[in-house]
Amino acid sequence: MRRTQAHFAAYTQQHQITELAVGVGEGVAEGGGLGATGDSEIERARDPRAGKPVATRKSGHTPAVVGGRTRTPRGKIPQHATPAQHVIVWLIGVLLASLIPLLFLYFHGLDSSHAPTVFDLLGHGDLLLISLVVTIAAITELVLAVNNIQQAQLLPTAVILLGAVLAVAAEALWYADISAQLLDGQSFGSTHVVTYGSLIFFGLSAYCSSMCVKLAAGTR
Repeated sequence: MRRTQAHFAAYTQQHQITELAVGVGEGVAEGGGLGATGDSEIERARDPRAGKPVATRKSGHTPAVVGGRTRTPRGKIPQHATPAQHVIVWLIGVLLASLIPLLFLYFHGLDSSHAPTVFDLLGHGDLLLISLVVTIAAITELVLAVNNIQQAQLLPTAVILLGAVLAVAAEALWYADISAQLLDGQSFGSTHVVTYGSLIFFGLSAYCSSMCVKLAAGTR
């Protein structure tokens, strides 16, 4: 009689543990993770006869162990933009956008008897000022991230910074000279020279600023 009662008690205990494990497994499957069950948690219990771990409830967000397999909540890994993507956004969103005032100036000139030429648009040093501002903005991006740059990138970073600073200095001096002569009513030289020089400096600023953005993005 005692033996029969002992078997019945063991069977009842095993049946309760099995039902609890199945219920926890279904709750994890339906809720998409343990976080959906509120304060319900999972702990490990051991079957005294079989020696296998089963799932019971406890507090926390420990993964469920059902049938020897661990189920963990699914999560999305955050994706960060690559340095190349940063450069593309910089070229489109900053460099090309900085030329919008020149576009409006061109449309404004269409009201006159003849359409403005590229020398009329760029022959007064306006592109030098645009290049100056764009380059300073890129230098700021790189300076803010200079503490996170790897040792192998220190020399390229120093070279790019030096080139950008020299470009800013040359653009600022040339634009200041042109502006001073225009204010004094003097002739500042050929508009062709200013136009070609402005385009060269704009290309230099585009390269230096793109490299600054690329190096800064590589530290994120």
